[in-house]
Amino acid sequence: MTRPSLAIGVDVGSTNVKVVAVSADGSLLAHQQRSLASDERPPVCEQDPEQIWEAVLEGVAACVAEVAPAPAGPAPTVAIGVASQYSSTVPVRADGAPTGPVVMWGDRRGTDACRRLLATPGNFELWVERHGIPPIGGGLSLGHVLHLIGEDPHGDSRFVEVMDYVTARLTGRVTATRHTMFTTQLCDNRSAAAWAAGDASQPDTANATTAALRYDPELLAASGIDPARLPELVAPDRPVGEVTPEVAARLGVAARSTVATGINDTAAAALATGAAAQRDGTQLDADHGDAARLGVDSDDAVDLDDGAPQTGVIAGLAIGTTAVLVTSAPGKAEDLDHEILSMPAPDGGYLVMAENGLGGRVPEAFLALLDGAGAVAAGQFAEAEVALASTEPGAGGVLCLPWLAGSMAPAGSDTARGGLVGVSLATTRSQLIRATFEGVGHNLAWLLRHVEAFIGETIVELRLTGGGAEVAGWPQVIADVVNRPVRVVADPSVAVARAAALRALAQVSDRSAAPAESASPEPVLSSNPETRAVYDGHQRAFEATFEALGPVWNLLSSS
Repeated sequence: MTRPSLAIGVDVGSTNVKVVAVSADGSLLAHQQRSLASDERPPVCEQDPEQIWEAVLEGVAACVAEVAPAPAGPAPTVAIGVASQYSSTVPVRADGAPTGPVVMWGDRRGTDACRRLLATPGNFELWVERHGIPPIGGGLSLGHVLHLIGEDPHGDSRFVEVMDYVTARLTGRVTATRHTMFTTQLCDNRSAAAWAAGDASQPDTANATTAALRYDPELLAASGIDPARLPELVAPDRPVGEVTPEVAARLGVAARSTVATGINDTAAAALATGAAAQRDGTQLDADHGDAARLGVDSDDAVDLDDGAPQTGVIAGLAIGTTAVLVTSAPGKAEDLDHEILSMPAPDGGYLVMAENGLGGRVPEAFLALLDGAGAVAAGQFAEAEVALASTEPGAGGVLCLPWLAGSMAPAGSDTARGGLVGVSLATTRSQLIRATFEGVGHNLAWLLRHVEAFIGETIVELRLTGGGAEVAGWPQVIADVVNRPVRVVADPSVAVARAAALRALAQVSDRSAAPAESASPEPVLSSNPETRAVYDGHQRAFEATFEALGPVWNLLSSS
């Protein structure tokens, strides 16, 4: 295999495609971004897979041309890594070409089919034991696959996640891993040794490896899904293949360039922040990792203000369209009451899956609403930065409820909706704007203590990545509201793409170590103790408001 001289990282998000070129030492050499459109007609939420593919082609070609202009010599040999949104399903032919639109994570079709599975005695227990998530629908890929099969029961399309769709278009080979197919809910996720190379001292290794490369027969039988409609499962630590000659010519790279297995954007954030490399992947002794079994009271926040040295773990915090908290987990476990569980990490062990719901989309949506616009206008985030700098913590007593598309962890609700509470005649526009950023922070603070209970560890630092990290003043608001130190990673808006690129380099070079995090040399932002009284009170009000409004949301949803 020709050693690559360049790594390309691709991050396919919900609203754009980001591409980076990275040198062998990890330096960022070039980056590109292309916008994506969505067709949102609840319960339908779709994207055009050809638009995604063209955005990837254009972004990669532009990065390669910037770093290695064609007249300068032969086309470079590159390693390509792809990360993407997940629980978004693409129907494809055997060569990877799409046969229909992307059914996105916001699409609720298929939920009824999942509920029928859930109504079958024994299925709840089967799915929780083998996979971790019961068949609940609600935008998970199992529902998407059931819906698409129902629409075309005798078809031959295979159903892949977006990252595997892109690797298939690059190589002509339709594959997936247990990690990328996690929300399809058809793999046995119990074995921590599933990615291990053959080790005679570990008698379960052969069985674990076999289980990692096949769909679970009992889950397939219970779901009624023919495995021929699913991609081939491959080892996650080996490249998918080489780019096809046609694609290589379009990208301006050598035909011997290799493509790594894909990862989801939560896992890429864990790599980018260093949160993926803190555990040994051993199985939890507890059957299911809830707070009681871990001996931690999930209703008690951790106090970091006593000046004592703190030991614990770091967590990655990705704020883009959504907000996701991620750290390593000791094994397969689930806290279904709070919608927190572990998922297989891309290259070994487990990661905590804690999807908090909308993140950066919240202030963006409220800014648009305040101006009577359909979308945020250019310059409005500059106004938001001024508002964050010029208003006092607590936003004059205004609370923003960020559940514009329902609530996820730590309290799931399809009917929950957002709003502003505490508005008075004295409230200013700047206070309303500040409240939207604080509201996302309060939702994260609520989630944080449940994640700590889940892993049985204190989270002593948050590493922030995503576009939200680039809004001046927001990282400090998060540190103050959540009451944890916050460090912004280098180049936060492209950190996921960079992590995918570095992982591809490691995979092609047969290096087992995960890419190092790209922590910024800037000082850690400590929480301001002078804000504690305000934010502790607002946190209690925030959670109480969620509980109090439940009956109201149910009435509104049924009217």
